[in-house]
Amino acid sequence: MHAPTSRMLSSRIEKVLKRISRMKELRRPWETMFDDCYKYAMPQRERFNSGTVANDLASDIFDSTAVISVQEFASRLQQGLVPSGTQFATLIPGSDIRDTDRKKVTDQLVEINREVYMTIRDSNFDQAVSEAFLDVAIGTAALIGDSGNSITPITFSSVPLTRLLIEGGPWGATEAMGRERKIKAKLIPEVFSNALINDELAKFIQETPEKKLDICELTWRDRTEVTETWDYSVIVKKMQHEIKSERFVGVGSNPWITFRWSVAAGEDWGRGQLLNALPDIRTLNLVKELILENAEIAISGIWQTDDEGVVNGDTINIGSMHVDIMHTPGHTPACMTYVIGDAAFVGDTLFMPDFGTARCDFPGGSADDLYNSIQKILTLPDDTRIFVGHDYKAPGRDEFAWETTVAEQKAHNVHIGGNKVAAEFVKMRMDRDANLSMPKLIVPSIQINMRAGQMPEPEDNGQIYLKVPLNKL
Repeated sequence: MHAPTSRMLSSRIEKVLKRISRMKELRRPWETMFDDCYKYAMPQRERFNSGTVANDLASDIFDSTAVISVQEFASRLQQGLVPSGTQFATLIPGSDIRDTDRKKVTDQLVEINREVYMTIRDSNFDQAVSEAFLDVAIGTAALIGDSGNSITPITFSSVPLTRLLIEGGPWGATEAMGRERKIKAKLIPEVFSNALINDELAKFIQETPEKKLDICELTWRDRTEVTETWDYSVIVKKMQHEIKSERFVGVGSNPWITFRWSVAAGEDWGRGQLLNALPDIRTLNLVKELILENAEIAISGIWQTDDEGVVNGDTINIGSMHVDIMHTPGHTPACMTYVIGDAAFVGDTLFMPDFGTARCDFPGGSADDLYNSIQKILTLPDDTRIFVGHDYKAPGRDEFAWETTVAEQKAHNVHIGGNKVAAEFVKMRMDRDANLSMPKLIVPSIQINMRAGQMPEPEDNGQIYLKVPLNKL
């Protein structure tokens, strides 16, 4: 076999990345459901649209029934199928083994069986499969095995749904499995043994060892081969460089273990017990939230301040004019909406329907909060007039506009209209914000706004300064 030329290698990398992109598109319709499963039953898991586990993701849970049930489900699966520390399967001679050879083969299989389970016992299989069984509750789980060291010859990794990619093949089997993840540059040689480090990657590792790189992994069945054959490729996306490639030949040689619960015809992803119960879980969580909110009102009352005829916490009287106050965070944590009669002044929360919604990447901003705030505004009567705080003239419109209605926002807002669900909006908003440049006056503005419009205290020389953190920009 000839070594691949640079042109052949470039074509292979392009095909792998295109296939991964296609597999991501196949997963996309499922992501909202997967995200809600994690939200209500596995809050410790990384989610598609709500950041990492470092955030307080459990704040959405008011009823822990689903959380406890999924843990028990996974524990029972593990104890029933692959109990920790036990030899949970036995190799025996097949029917094609002659009777005269059966004892000899049986003795050999006993020794093989012992070696296999000693290797499994010394690996992290128990921990990895426990994590995978949690995902089985949703419907699809995957483990990938990799070579280890002399002490731990093999290691296993459970691949969460936020990183897992699968593609179906003939007869309902999985034809390709992959994952995308971020790895610190300095760890790449350690994570991928015998990785091919080119000059560009070596320089990157040396100069920015702590910076994370996007790594794409794909394993796919080669149908051109009569014998079961799987190709494996690892690519550093930023550099379009393949750092590892392997070929696995023989029945059962695939390094991936994928298991799915109740796969419907024409689908690649399984539908597990948690996914099937998701509507009831959402309802139960909402009912519990409302009960707790009602209890809070019963204990402390609706108002938290004395009514002096001017302000009572939710309304303001300006002369004879009554103003209802709505806290609508998201763009910033301090955003407010003021409702006067049939008019709502929404500030930077909503823009004109053809432009959408405000960015949420300012300090304290939150796309989740913005979605909830907008839903609150859209509960006002349909004919309520909405006055926006800014207008940037959407493409195709040459005139400034500042007034719209609740009905128009519901029907035509390009970001939130048409009953867009929370997960879809949050992903759109976060992806969009990631590509926006920082406003020119954001640094001085924050220093004034955080002091409620007051200037900073004078320095020792009596001068007042607005400071720019040069090493952070």
